[in-house]
Amino acid sequence: ERTVRRYASEREWRALTLLPDPERAAIRLWTFKEAYVKYQGTGIGVDLRSLDFSHTVFSEDGARFLLCGLHFLTGAYGDSLYTVCGHTAWGAPALIHREQLEKAACLLETGLI
Repeated sequence: ERTVRRYASEREWRALTLLPDPERAAIRLWTFKEAYVKYQGTGIGVDLRSLDFSHTVFSEDGARFLLCGLHFLTGAYGDSLYTVCGHTAWGAPALIHREQLEKAACLLETGLI
């Protein structure tokens, strides 16, 4: 609970407490925030509680969102949850195929990249 309170806004915290699996939803919330700050280049030095992604805590694997003018895709690989964030120069969503993500995750796990 203390860890989640460090990055969840009050609104997000209230939403998490309403869910049957708040732990998984909290991890999903973390992946949204992590993807966003990585995309922005700010890193996690920013106060993550200032970013409100409360509506994402209800998402499921494969969900797509348009937030802050950016496209988010969320999913699961094994027991791990992920969210990617981005857009192309012309504003269309960046399409990332599940196979590409699985291949990248496999390469990361084996230490090849």
